[in-house]
Amino acid sequence: MTEFKVGDKVQAFKSTNGEITYGPVSSTFGSYTVYVVRKENGEEVTHRVSDLTAAPVAPVFAVGGTITLTTRPGSRATVEYGPFDSANTRGADVYVVKLVDPPADDSPRTFTALASVMEKVTPGDGFEYQGTIYEYGVTYEDRDGDRWKFDRPGTGGMPLSDDTSCWIREPLSDVVRAWGPLTAQ
Repeated sequence: MTEFKVGDKVQAFKSTNGEITYGPVSSTFGSYTVYVVRKENGEEVTHRVSDLTAAPVAPVFAVGGTITLTTRPGSRATVEYGPFDSANTRGADVYVVKLVDPPADDSPRTFTALASVMEKVTPGDGFEYQGTIYEYGVTYEDRDGDRWKFDRPGTGGMPLSDDTSCWIREPLSDVVRAWGPLTAQ
């Protein structure tokens, strides 16, 4: 049997999201346990523990991270800002993203996207640092407009900036800390 505590985010019947506000409470004859759950609309209802599961945790995307959008197959974007909570999205995280490749039509290149339609790009030929994927051979721009490109890791395991970068042989971790976030160009 799963145990929950006050404040836990749960789903009832795998569809209704809510938060535990009271419980556990045993039934009169001890045959089942119930919790009071506040639904997203503010209404509180009781649910048997057998009807509850832990709510899925929404992914968190790092600023500067590379993602794909399920609404635009094959498109890659970078996370520019976020996450933001919006009353219009019923608690879903909203991010501002920028397409890496400009769209073929007149669609906007920078727009908002829900976390539910975003997927992290796994490092194929790159390196993950603090939740962001940095690809080898890709030019990145820091907050001051300086450009960086990174080679495969040296003996310390951290990618180093190449000779076309603002500073040569600078570790990625130092660049992100001092001049981040970095955005792919």
